[in-house]
Amino acid sequence: MTDDGGMLGATPRNASDDAVVDSSVWVTWGWVVTRLALLTVLFTLESRVVGDITYFGRSLADLPDVGLGRTLREYPLLAVGVLAVPWWVARLTGLVYGLVFVLAALLVDGAFTAALARQRGPGRVSLVVWLAGVPAMGALAYARFDLVPGVLVAAVVLLHARHPRVAALCLALAVGVKLWPVLLVPLLVARVRDRRGVLGVIVGTGVVLVAATTLLAGAARVWSPLAYQSDRGLQVESVVATPVMLARSVHGATWTVGYASSKAYEISGPGVHALLLVSTVLSAGSAVVLLVAWVRAFRLPAGALTSDAFVWLVLFSVLAFTCTSKVLSPQYLLWLLPVAAAGLTVVSDRAVLGRWCAVLVVAMVLSQAVFPWLYGPLVLDPGSAPWRATATLVLRNLVLVWLMVAAGRRASAALRPGQS
Repeated sequence: MTDDGGMLGATPRNASDDAVVDSSVWVTWGWVVTRLALLTVLFTLESRVVGDITYFGRSLADLPDVGLGRTLREYPLLAVGVLAVPWWVARLTGLVYGLVFVLAALLVDGAFTAALARQRGPGRVSLVVWLAGVPAMGALAYARFDLVPGVLVAAVVLLHARHPRVAALCLALAVGVKLWPVLLVPLLVARVRDRRGVLGVIVGTGVVLVAATTLLAGAARVWSPLAYQSDRGLQVESVVATPVMLARSVHGATWTVGYASSKAYEISGPGVHALLLVSTVLSAGSAVVLLVAWVRAFRLPAGALTSDAFVWLVLFSVLAFTCTSKVLSPQYLLWLLPVAAAGLTVVSDRAVLGRWCAVLVVAMVLSQAVFPWLYGPLVLDPGSAPWRATATLVLRNLVLVWLMVAAGRRASAALRPGQS
C-alpha cells in the first residue's frame, strides 16, 4: 500500500482522465433526459406528426403488388432500402413499424452523439448544440428519415481530414438517400489532397447505385425523384411563398391552400405563378454563386482549403438550396444541425459558429411551433387567427435567410486570398 491508500504499481489517475469521465457522464445523462422528453412529446402531444411513417409502412406493405419501380418514387431507391430496414425488423419481431422506425432514428441519434463525444475538447460545444437542437425540432426529428443524410454529411465533416475516402463514401451514400448532398461533392473534392481518389470513390459508388436502381426498378426510377420535385407547386412553408402567405392572412378568400399529390400543402392564387418564377431565378442565381465558390476553391492547391471555409461553404450550400426552393419542409433543418454540430469540432473560430448554431436552434424552435402546433390555422382554417401562425412562419423564414447570408459571408471571407 502507498501512503495515500493506493495499490503499489497502480496507474495513477490524472486530471484529463477525470475530465473524460465527467464529460461522458453529463453527455450520457443529457442525452437520456432530452431524448426521453422528446419521445414523450412524440407519443403524446405531437403524435400527429407520424403520418409520414404510416405512409412509408403502407407503401412498403404494397411493394410486392406494385413493384420497386412504383414504390416511394419521390425518393431515391437507396432511401427505400433505408426505410425497409425497420420494416423488416418489425416483421421479424412482431413490433409495430412506427415504433421500430422511431427506435432506428434514436439509434442514429445516439451513434452520432457518441461520435461527437469522441472529439473530446472541441466536442463539448458541439454536444451542447446537438443535445439541444434535436429536441428543438420536436417529434419531427424522429418521425422523418432526414437524420440519415444529415448525419452522413456530418460524418464527412468529421472524417474528411484523416479518412478522405471514407468521407467520400459517406457523401455518396448521402446523395443516394436524398439528392441534395450532391451540392457538396465539389467542396469535398476541393478540400482534400487526394482529389482523384475521393472523386473515384464518389463516382464509383454513384455508378453502382444507378446500376442497381436500373436493374431492380427500371431506368425511369433513376430520374423519378427529380421529376417528382419538378412537378410540385409552391409549398406554403417555403421562403418564396412568404409574400402570399402574409397576404392570405389578411384576405384569406383570395388564395387557396390545398393538400397536393406531393403530400404537402401548396398555395394557389394571384401572384403564385410569379413567385414560382422568382424561385426558379433565385435557384439559378444561387447555383451561379456556388459555381463561383467551387472555382475559387479548386484554384487553391489540393488540401489548401481550410476547414473553416469548407464548413461554412457546406452550410451556405444547403441553405441556398433550401431558401430559394419552392419546397421547404421543417425537417429540412435536420440537414443543417448535424453538419453545424460536426463543424464545431473542426473550425478554428468556434465562437462565431457557436453563435450561428444558437440562431439555428431558434429557427428549429420556430419550425416546431409552425408544425405541428400552428399548422391548422396556417393551412386549414384562415378564419381562426392565422396571423399568429403566419407571423411565426415569416419570422422562421427571416431567420433562415439570415443564417444563409451569414454563412455566405463567412464562406466568402474564408475564400479570400491569404485566408485559406
